[in-house]
Amino acid sequence: THALADVQRRRRAMPFAIQEGFPKGLTSDLVVMSWCPTMDLIAICTEEHLAVHRLNWQRLFTISGLDHLVLCLAWSPDGKLLAAGHSDGSVSLYNVEDGELLSVSRAHPSSLSLLGWVPAAAEPGVRESPYVGSVAGRFAPLPQLPKNATPQQLLLEDGPPTPDLALQKLLLFEGDQTAQLDVALSADADARVHLSVHGRFSLGSVQLAQLPALRFDGGSPQLVCAELAPTLHALTAVLRTTTATRVLLPDGTWERHPAGHLLLAFRTGQLGRSRLEIHALALASMQCDALCERVRLAIDSGEAVWRDAVKPLDDKLQALHERVLRESGGETSAATALISLLASGIPTAELHSFFLRELKSSDLIRRLKEVGMAAAALTQLCVSQLHPALEMLVERLGHLEGLAAWPHAFASLGLQATRVVAAISAAISLRASAELLLTRVRKAHAQLGQLLGWLVRVHRQLQDEQTPAADEIAPLDVASLAAFLKAAARRDGIPRDDVSELFTDGAPVEAAAEDPLDEIANLGPPQRLKTARLALEKSLSDCFTPVATHVSAGFQLHSCVLLDVADGAPPSTVFVPFTPF
Repeated sequence: THALADVQRRRRAMPFAIQEGFPKGLTSDLVVMSWCPTMDLIAICTEEHLAVHRLNWQRLFTISGLDHLVLCLAWSPDGKLLAAGHSDGSVSLYNVEDGELLSVSRAHPSSLSLLGWVPAAAEPGVRESPYVGSVAGRFAPLPQLPKNATPQQLLLEDGPPTPDLALQKLLLFEGDQTAQLDVALSADADARVHLSVHGRFSLGSVQLAQLPALRFDGGSPQLVCAELAPTLHALTAVLRTTTATRVLLPDGTWERHPAGHLLLAFRTGQLGRSRLEIHALALASMQCDALCERVRLAIDSGEAVWRDAVKPLDDKLQALHERVLRESGGETSAATALISLLASGIPTAELHSFFLRELKSSDLIRRLKEVGMAAAALTQLCVSQLHPALEMLVERLGHLEGLAAWPHAFASLGLQATRVVAAISAAISLRASAELLLTRVRKAHAQLGQLLGWLVRVHRQLQDEQTPAADEIAPLDVASLAAFLKAAARRDGIPRDDVSELFTDGAPVEAAAEDPLDEIANLGPPQRLKTARLALEKSLSDCFTPVATHVSAGFQLHSCVLLDVADGAPPSTVFVPFTPF
């Protein structure tokens, strides 16, 4: 209602030409709209899409194909983020600059009814937090990593890397430690109020309808509005009740109110007392989440690039393996047949037919170049994205471990040093797997290069064509190629690289010591990349989830005031002595 009234007020003040320019391409009814508090932007939501417009109705972006109806909107105090509350209880957070979906919160099991965003008042006498540290001077800023990046993009063939300014600011590379604390408030149809710092870091929920201090004679109350004080020390809410309500006051007496509207005031406990500590934990959580997301994107990009390069060769070798097995009655594998060809130089009838019908010299040379480009792209990805992100994450977790050593400041908020140490171990394990990826990429590039180069030579010999020159294909290393084929024969009979294994799910990989330090470093068997990443995400969740439980448990009802009485309800108030139960 307030948002609609604000829109109507502003539209009356607009020139007539702008009113005429109101978006006309709406295919469904308007549901909600909201003005940005800092810029001339308006968010308009219909049953089908969400759009943000400028004052002249120029559209910034549109989110179409919404899975669930948007019922309420809220802007961040700086106007850079837009939150949308859906009918399924989820809250979507968008970047206003480009409409990118930043996160989705699912703290509510029922439809959203309210959204708000409170800028916290500055802490008296405090200019910057003593708990916040910057990574500037220890790491270089991470460049942007495009989604679905191509090998050319990873190799920077399209130009120098573009700095990721958003991540750079979040990691405090600019030394800015004065970021304003703000808290987003959301409420659902079941009178559950949820708070989150910057709309991302959960501070837990308070379910007003199920508080021990409130007892309703029948029916469920409806939340009319809820507000958080800028000092964060108090939360007020208005409930509409249809039956009498008993309220347990701080002095231990029960107060009875008839049906009507109740104004409830809560003390927020640690939220008001530990603002700096909560903000430091929220910032640490957001930094860890951003770095984890960069790691996930890097792993997914590396998997896609490598798969596209080696899959055509894998398909050909799989077909060769099936043909050899069929012709030999299951006694010979593709790797064994290729070893015999390498030793004798004379192909069997099956190999001769396969080389002439299924392989082409030009295709093999193209695959050789694609594997080389993919290997170079993965190497660049590891060096410039995956490894630095994980090292920054370990450093941030080390900083968090230092905060956990302050028992009165952070342990009371639920931060446990043992869980932080477990998260550090998970990050180190993933870093070891990422290092193994780099080692295996270099090894696979050499092995597949030898295999493809040899296949080109064999194919040209069978075609009576000229053998490729040394500058076209590297000289053949018979010993290394034979070792590669023998290892494949012992495994499953199909010559494959060891890189793809790291991108699959499953148990830890079986790998011999691939570095002299592996023999003295007790890191255990390396985990597959996705398994290690999921373990890291779970350990980070275990670190920060207790904070929400501790903060929300500190909310205490301070007072209750009857605003009005429902029609037909007795206006009297009855006091009932407190009795333990």
